Amino acid sequence: MTWLFAKSAVLAMTPGFLRRKLDRLKASPLGSRLAKGTAWALVGTFISRGLWLVSSAVVARKLGKEGFGELGIIQSTVGLFGTFAGLGLGLTAAKHVAELRTKDPARAGRIIGLSGLVAWGSATVMAVVLFALAPWVAKNTLGAPHLTGLLQIGAALLFLNAVNGAQTGALSGFEAFKTNALVNLWAGIAVFPLMVGGVLLYGLRGVVWALVASAAVNWILSHLALRRHCARAEVPLSFTACFREWRILVLFTLPAFLSNVMWGPANWACRAIIVNQAGGYAEMGLYNAATQLSGIVSFLPGVLGSVLLPIFANIHGQGDKPKFSYLLKLQLVLQGCMGAVMALPFICAPDFIMSIFGGDFTHSANLVRLAMLTVIFNSTKWVAESAVMSTGAMWKGLVASMLLVATTVPAAYMGRRYGAMGLATAFLSGTIVSWIWCMWCVYKITRCKAQTIT
Repeated sequence: MTWLFAKSAVLAMTPGFLRRKLDRLKASPLGSRLAKGTAWALVGTFISRGLWLVSSAVVARKLGKEGFGELGIIQSTVGLFGTFAGLGLGLTAAKHVAELRTKDPARAGRIIGLSGLVAWGSATVMAVVLFALAPWVAKNTLGAPHLTGLLQIGAALLFLNAVNGAQTGALSGFEAFKTNALVNLWAGIAVFPLMVGGVLLYGLRGVVWALVASAAVNWILSHLALRRHCARAEVPLSFTACFREWRILVLFTLPAFLSNVMWGPANWACRAIIVNQAGGYAEMGLYNAATQLSGIVSFLPGVLGSVLLPIFANIHGQGDKPKFSYLLKLQLVLQGCMGAVMALPFICAPDFIMSIFGGDFTHSANLVRLAMLTVIFNSTKWVAESAVMSTGAMWKGLVASMLLVATTVPAAYMGRRYGAMGLATAFLSGTIVSWIWCMWCVYKITRCKAQTIT
């Protein structure tokens, strides 16, 4: 009953012209794939994100602004080193498995094997690097030597996230949305008692270990699921002949890696600029809370965006340009509307919603509104990026990352005295500049005449 009520409410708010297009899409085989994928991804993500938000609220209340800010910078630092470990291999697997799983299963299996082997190697190297550099990073860049041990624990989190990224990408390539939803569901169920128990028993250290344990659960479930889907689709996993596909690492993985390499350190640097100011960790705590809310608002557009990449790649592999163009235009409109509708309650009542993190987090209305505007722009940018990646034009995606970095980092430095507000403004500015480039790429892609999807 709840699902039917929510569906009716969303349809009631949908403009008539968009509703007619959705009806035509729903009646098509492609529309059925998109609807089923989105529904399953939505269920898993909604539950896992909901449990994550509740867990974060408990953790924030227990740790306070400063402790929650320390958790945020630990996660950001792990993410920075994880950028070098992941190498964009999840995108590589998703795009090529979706394109090749039916017309060349053997090659799809080799690409899965190549992605997995390279991910294990890079994850091991970067985990060791983080563990070794943790004392220097904590003392000289974060101004918090007491975080050394926690960053070293984070090396295990980095390793698990990196190797799981390639597996998750391959599952997306199979359009295994139901499986991914169930994995997210069980991982979300696991993270709640782990984080709450961790913070109550051992404080911040307990939370970091809880994140490691949750990542381990996610990796195990994804690994078993990937082997099952390979067997079902008759895609033979190959680790001995996989290096025959090394050219993909240059043509696709390299620009994806460079995009992440630029944005990962830039994202971390912006946060490091803030925490090195007076009262910086308290400001980072506020910003970390706002980003938790952004994650809730962006979950629906983000879920749909994750579903689009393999479907776009599959259509592109079939050479159906009009169908590709039609779906791209429709999804841009749909996700833009979704992002705006989801963000509206947070824009209208920001202090009330921030109060779930505790009294220290209220009086941050403008911070939340800036974060919500960033989500709205990202909602359509994700669609454009998925379309560009599915065509293999990864170097255009690299330009988008370059524009994002070139705008965000200087803006964060200039606004450093304003703490969380300066950081939020910087991210919004970079997002808008990158969004303009992505929309130009969409214009170039959709110049062919569109047709109704059948």
